[in-house]
Amino acid sequence: MQKIIDKRVTLAIFTFFTLLFIAVLILVNIKYDQQKKEYFQNLYKHKKSLYDNEIKFINKQTDLVKDLVIDKKVLEIMNSAYGDFNAAREELIKYFMPKYKVLSKYGMKIVHFHLLNGISFVRFHNLDLYGDSLLKYRPSVEYVQQYKRHYHGFEIGKVKSVYRNVYPLFYNGKLIGSFEISFDIKKFISDIFKNDKILILYKKNIVDSKLITKKNPFKTCRLNPNYYVNSESNLTLKKNYNFDFTKKIILLKRFVIFAYPFKNGYLISISNYANLKKYNLIVNNYKNKILLIVIIYLVAVVGLLALYVFCDMKRQSEYDQLTNVLNRHGCFSKLRKIRNEDYSVMIMDIDHFKKINDTYGHDVGDEILKQLAEYVSKNIRKDDVFCRWGGEEFIVIMPHTNLNEAKIAAEKVRKIIEHSKFIKNIPVTVSIGVAKSVGDFDKTLKVADENLYKAKNSGRNQVVG
Repeated sequence: MQKIIDKRVTLAIFTFFTLLFIAVLILVNIKYDQQKKEYFQNLYKHKKSLYDNEIKFINKQTDLVKDLVIDKKVLEIMNSAYGDFNAAREELIKYFMPKYKVLSKYGMKIVHFHLLNGISFVRFHNLDLYGDSLLKYRPSVEYVQQYKRHYHGFEIGKVKSVYRNVYPLFYNGKLIGSFEISFDIKKFISDIFKNDKILILYKKNIVDSKLITKKNPFKTCRLNPNYYVNSESNLTLKKNYNFDFTKKIILLKRFVIFAYPFKNGYLISISNYANLKKYNLIVNNYKNKILLIVIIYLVAVVGLLALYVFCDMKRQSEYDQLTNVLNRHGCFSKLRKIRNEDYSVMIMDIDHFKKINDTYGHDVGDEILKQLAEYVSKNIRKDDVFCRWGGEEFIVIMPHTNLNEAKIAAEKVRKIIEHSKFIKNIPVTVSIGVAKSVGDFDKTLKVADENLYKAKNSGRNQVVG
């Protein structure tokens, strides 16, 4: 019999700690996934912040440059172009060229003046190309001249894409054309993401509709075939993918992809995990935690086995095995903690319990004892001490309770038992004796026991205090 008990205890402990071990592993993995998610979200936000701040800086920079270089003389020349196109063009080139050389020195090489209806007037970065209409390929110019507002943003041109800053030009309150400062997109991006692999992706259908040269400078992106990618920056991959860039963050085996949307495309930033120090720290911490959990689990299975056995033995010595409430030994153990406090006691006895045992058998009687213990446990206070005193007798010790309060509590218990459903629908009632503490517990219990007998002698199923 002892071997069976030892085997069951061992199995229970092993099962408990194994489940706990699994639960902790799950929690650690959940926390690890959360940390990775938060890390990559924060990294994305950080890069996005750099990206946005750079754009804001470019916008403010070009706003300032426009105000400095577009003076009254420039506007007069632009206005005169509607009278003599060629003469005005030569005059603007001669007047503005010194300014352009300064702008070019500071990276502003694409400077362009447009007349109304999107006619190219002067491309300072390509003086031989002019007079063509830009509206078909340049929504930015159409937007500025239609709404008379400036434009900042990425835009695909005839051959490549740039970041455009286009401004309306007015002479004597009348729109006379527009002015543009643009930046090569590759240089613009490389200044923001210095340590990452950068891809600039454009929607295929948009690019195909705007290209006017026979040679396509773009290649199909292997990350998603619906996009073109600038050929010099394409990523070498062993197979083609079809990633959803709207997710913004895509985790692969060796690297993470960040997708930053702009009109008609995405800026793709690719970081190798090996270059992410904080990410590697998170991974190493995770591995160390897993190792520590495994070690703790192995030690705990052995160490806590003795504690579990000890606690189980102590419980068996203090709890009634049938009803799972305190026995006399357990009651006295609890009583030591409240003996100096003001308390009351109720002692209850099941009416005609011997008759129930004789009529239905001791198995039914045992079930009634268990049911009664359950009903009482649910309907007394958390701080009350409830125990099986012996046979069909139970007591409840109620701390900080006067006699009147104790009688009310006892009456509540009596009614609940009287109206509760027991096995085989057997009617069960109890008689209860109540007493207020008189210092010594034995004396108090004796008074309560005397009141119990008064309740029985007075017809049972009642409370006497």
